[in-house]
Amino acid sequence: MTRAERIVGWIYDRRRWCAALCAIVTALAAWQATRVGVDNSLEVWFVDDDPALVAYRTFQRTFGSDEVVVVAFSDAGGMLRPPGVELLRRAADRVRGVDGVDGAFSVADVLGAAGSDSAGAAENVLRERVLDDAVVRNRLASRDGTVALLVIRMQPLADIDGRRDAVLARIDDALAQLAVPTRKAGIGVVYAALNRLAIVDAAVLFVAAWALIALVLWRLYRSIVPVGVALAVVATASLWTLGLYGACGRSLNMVTSVMPTLVLVIGVAECVHVQLHVGAVPPGADRRTHVVRSLAFMLRPCLLNALTTVSGLASLAVSPLPVIRDLGVFGAFGIAACFALTLVGCAGALASPRAEVGRAREGGVTRVVAWLAAAGTRRPARTLAAGAALVGALAIGATRLEVDTYTIDFLFADHPVRRDSDFVEARVGPYVPLEFVVRAPRGEADAGLLDAVARWQRDAQALPGVGWGHSTKACAAAEDAACALRVTFGVNMQSARSAERLIAAVSGAADLPAGATAEPAGYLPLYVRMVDHVVGSQVRSFALAFATIFLVIGVAFRSARAALFAVPANVLPVLAILGVMGFAGIRLDVATVTIASVVLALVVDDTVHVLHRLHHELGQRWSPAAAVQATLDTAGRAIVVTTIVLIAGFAVFALAEIKSVIWFGLLIALGLVAGVVADLVLMPALVLALGRSTTGRVPHSADGARRHG
Repeated sequence: MTRAERIVGWIYDRRRWCAALCAIVTALAAWQATRVGVDNSLEVWFVDDDPALVAYRTFQRTFGSDEVVVVAFSDAGGMLRPPGVELLRRAADRVRGVDGVDGAFSVADVLGAAGSDSAGAAENVLRERVLDDAVVRNRLASRDGTVALLVIRMQPLADIDGRRDAVLARIDDALAQLAVPTRKAGIGVVYAALNRLAIVDAAVLFVAAWALIALVLWRLYRSIVPVGVALAVVATASLWTLGLYGACGRSLNMVTSVMPTLVLVIGVAECVHVQLHVGAVPPGADRRTHVVRSLAFMLRPCLLNALTTVSGLASLAVSPLPVIRDLGVFGAFGIAACFALTLVGCAGALASPRAEVGRAREGGVTRVVAWLAAAGTRRPARTLAAGAALVGALAIGATRLEVDTYTIDFLFADHPVRRDSDFVEARVGPYVPLEFVVRAPRGEADAGLLDAVARWQRDAQALPGVGWGHSTKACAAAEDAACALRVTFGVNMQSARSAERLIAAVSGAADLPAGATAEPAGYLPLYVRMVDHVVGSQVRSFALAFATIFLVIGVAFRSARAALFAVPANVLPVLAILGVMGFAGIRLDVATVTIASVVLALVVDDTVHVLHRLHHELGQRWSPAAAVQATLDTAGRAIVVTTIVLIAGFAVFALAEIKSVIWFGLLIALGLVAGVVADLVLMPALVLALGRSTTGRVPHSADGARRHG
C-alpha cells in the first residue's frame, strides 16, 4: 500500500469524525463571518508608514480635511434670486449641525445679500457678482445662474472612512427636510457608492456563481448527489475563508469582495477532477478499495495543484497594498481549505455509490477534446509556429497596456453618483480640491509671496481642467512651528495618471520668490501614489508567482524539463489577458492588478493534471505519441469539463455593478479558454516535436521489448 493510499484510507475510516470536526469549524466560521463589514478607505490601499499617507495625515492635522461634498440645487427660473439664496442659507444651516461636518458655504455666504429690498435688483446684483467674483465663478454657481452649489467640508476625523457613510446619510436626512431635489458629488460620495456596491456584488456574485455551477454540473453529471457534494465542499471553504477574514478584523472592499466567489469557482475545479477520475475507474473488489485507490491516485496532482494555486495567490503578499495582500493571503487559505475539504468530503461521500459520477459517454465534451487533440498532434511543428505567432501578437498588445486608476469610472455612466458628478462639472465647473502647501523661506508669508501666489492662481486657471484657485489669507501653524500657506485649486474628477500630469502642470505654473516652496498635498497626490503601487504589485507578485509555481512543478516531478514544458502552456493565457486588455484599452488598475497572478494560479492546475497523467502514461506506453493520446483521452475530458465549470463561475461577474469586477471575471474566463488551448494543443505538440518525455528519456526499442516481453 502506498503512502497516499494510507492517508486516504485513514480519512475514509474516520470519515464521520472528520465530518464532525468540519461541522464544528464551519459553525465557528459562520459566527466570525458575521463580523465582516465593508471598507474602501485609504488605509486598505496603503501601509501605515507609507510616506504619502504620512504626509496626507500631516496635512489634515495642520489644515483640516480636504474632503468636500458638493450639493447642487437647480431652478430653471434662477437660483440667484432671493428665494434661491435663502434656500442655500437654510440648507447650510441644517448641514452645519450634522455630526461630522466641519462647515458649509455657498453664494449666500459670499454675498451676504439675501435680504435685498427689490427682488429684481437683488437678482441683477447676484448675477453680476457671479460673473465678476473669482470666489464664485466656476465654483459656486453656473454662468446662467440656474444651478448653485453648497460646498460641505467634512471634519478631519481619524476614522472618517469608517464613519463617512453615516455622515453622508445624516446630510441626506438634513437636506430632505427642504423638500427640494438635489444632486450630490464628491470623492467621498464615490467611495460610499463603491462600499454599497461591494456588498451587493459580493452576495450576488457568490449566489449566482453557485447556482450556475450547480446547473452546469447537473447538465454534465445528470446526478444530484455528486453535484451537491462538489457545491457543499466549495461553499464550506468559502465560509471558512470569510470566517477567518472576520476573525482577523478585516472588511470587504472593491477588490476583496470577489474573494468568496473566487474561492468557490477555483475550488470546485479540483473537486470535479477528483469526481470524474473516480467515476472513470472500474469498480474494485469492494467499495473502500475502489475509493481509496482512486482518491490516492489523485492525491498527488491535487496536492500539487493546491500548492501551485496557493503559491500564485500568496505571491500577492509582496504587494505594498494591504487590500491586494489580503486577497492573496486569505484567498490562498481558501484554496488550502478547498483541498482539505475535497479530500474529506469526497472520501466520505463516495462511501455511497450514489455520490459517484457515471461513466463518460460520447458527447460534446468528448468531441471538443478530440478536435483539440487533433489540432495539436497532427502537425506539431505547424502548431508550435502558430502558437509562437499568437504569442508575438499578444505581446504587442501587452505593450499597449495602460496602467492607471480612475475611481469614478468603476461606476457605469448611468449610475446616479456618476451622473451627479458629471452634472456638477458640466454646469458649474471642477470641484475636486487639488491642494498645495506653500512655505516661505523665512517662515512668514510676506506681501511678495502673497502676490506671487495670486499670480499663480490666475495662471493655473488657464490650464485645461483647472476651474478656480483659492488660498488662505493667513498662515496656518505647521508642525515645525513655521508658517505655511494652503493653496487650493478646483480640478475635474480624473484618473490617477491624469492627476499626476495636472499636478506637474500646476506646479510648473508657480513662479514663487527664491526659497519659497510649493508641495502638492491632500488626497490627489495620494491617489497618484496608488498607481505606483499597482505597477510594483503586478511586477513583483507575478514574478514571484511565476518562479514559485514552476519551481514547485520541477521539484514535484523531479525534472527541470517538466517545468520548462509547463512554461509555454501557462504564459499564453497570461499574455492573452494582457494582450486583449492592451488592444481593447482596458486599464490595469487597483481592481485588476491581481489578474495575471490569479490566472496563472488557475491555469497551472490543468497543466499539472496533464503532466501527471503524461508521466503515468509514459511509464505504460511504447512512444510519446501513444502516451500523449492516452493523456488527452483521459485527462482531456476532465480539463474541458472543469474549464466549462470555471468559465460559468467567472461569467457571473458580468452581473456585477462595479465595472472593474466585470472585467476581472470576463478576462479570467478568456484566460481559461486560452489555458485549455495551451494544455491540450500546444503542450502535446511540444512533447511530440521534441520527441521526449517531460520526466526523462523516451524508452528505446529494447527497453520496450523487455517491458512487453
